Amino acid sequence: MPVERVPSEKLYLDWVGDQPELMTVPGAVEISKVHIFTTTLGFSSPVYAEIFPNKKLQSFIAMVWETFILLYYTFFTIFRQLSYII
Repeated sequence: MPVERVPSEKLYLDWVGDQPELMTVPGAVEISKVHIFTTTLGFSSPVYAEIFPNKKLQSFIAMVWETFILLYYTFFTIFRQLSYII
């Protein structure tokens, strides 16, 4: 059953449940668990993910800020290109 969604209505932000173990420092032997933060738009479903060392408030604020900057420049670029076409 299809889900009807309105463009630009919802933005989903969440931490991924599983914590993979990654080598966070290139060339180091130490492997540590990381936290993955994801965002997706409800209508078109593009996904953006970033890795953080913890789930503290500072990491959350940084990710939300980066998400909105990314979306702003993405939409600004698209609309600017459309204005050249019209």
